Amino acid sequence: MHAYRLIRWMAEARSFALGLLWLMAILVLGTATEKTQGLYAAQRVYFSSYIIWLGGLIPLPGLLTTVAFIFTSLVCKLALERWRMKHLGTIIIHIGAAVLLLGGFLTACFSREGSMLIPPGESRNYLEDYQHVELAVTPLGGAQPEIIFTEAQLNAGSKLNNLAIPFAIDPVTWCRNCGLERLPQPVTEGNPHGVAINFIFKSLPHDPVEEQNRAGLTFRLLGAGQSDGLYAVFQDMPIPEIVMAGGKKYLLALRPVRASLPFAIQLLHFQEDLYPGTDKPRAYQSDVLVNDHGLLWHSLISMNEPLRYHGYTFYQSSFLQSDGEQTATVLAVVKNNGRLFPYIAGVIIAAGLLIHLAQRLGRRCAL
Repeated sequence: MHAYRLIRWMAEARSFALGLLWLMAILVLGTATEKTQGLYAAQRVYFSSYIIWLGGLIPLPGLLTTVAFIFTSLVCKLALERWRMKHLGTIIIHIGAAVLLLGGFLTACFSREGSMLIPPGESRNYLEDYQHVELAVTPLGGAQPEIIFTEAQLNAGSKLNNLAIPFAIDPVTWCRNCGLERLPQPVTEGNPHGVAINFIFKSLPHDPVEEQNRAGLTFRLLGAGQSDGLYAVFQDMPIPEIVMAGGKKYLLALRPVRASLPFAIQLLHFQEDLYPGTDKPRAYQSDVLVNDHGLLWHSLISMNEPLRYHGYTFYQSSFLQSDGEQTATVLAVVKNNGRLFPYIAGVIIAAGLLIHLAQRLGRRCAL
């Protein structure tokens, strides 16, 4: 009995309207937060969460919970609706709206976003995360896999160990956004190496534009013999930090989190078109070669023509330039499992509107 009452309440128009009002409130709050804290902070707090903590104390429904509530309200309405021919158009419109909400929920829960930076002539089979970084320890000159330490492990400050490497990493300082500050005199204590000899990291405020943040880590290497000491690595470090331990060389790099792709993309040629008489780009495009386990085919990725393959969509985002020459193309990568739902929902809603209009006109003509 209580379950039936709940279903009846969910099917009421006021319940549906309540969900829509709260959804609009979340969109307003998220948009306001985006201007001050950045896109990804707003997405994490409001648009990709089940619960919003107001003031850190009061739990409120997040966007995912709200969309699920509205979807359930529509389903309850359809379940209790008397399916008559005169209501056919309205019923189909409700079904289309439910399909649209389901697609949005799947997109919010399972979509993946990142970027791919490819220099000319080189290939990439991974995408890089916009928000999170990792410390990768790569053995050189062998077939050993990389050892990855996550951002959460670095932030915790605990000693990092792995049986595959003959040393431990003891974090000293960690900052998600930092700048390099040159020391007046080189450091001599603690056996410093590389950047740590002449520089220290200065923590900077978190930039709302996530891509502008540059993470930095200072750590002590333990158990590596003569290579023991103080080290410093930062994101996009031009000269990699290489250490010798156990008779092998290891490359240590702080980089965006990588996600492997089931295929590789090689940049064959990058073309940039400028506005006449200026050095401002009007359009740019990448001629790429897709390598799917030996299956090769060409594709052209331009600003308005993305590449779609294996559920991934590659957009021409930007490019890197040095001394007037393009050094790499930057592709924005999106995997959206709910990509087709808006098209399907649009067709269903359009059909429902046409049927509803035809029924109304038919009644008027009958009078």
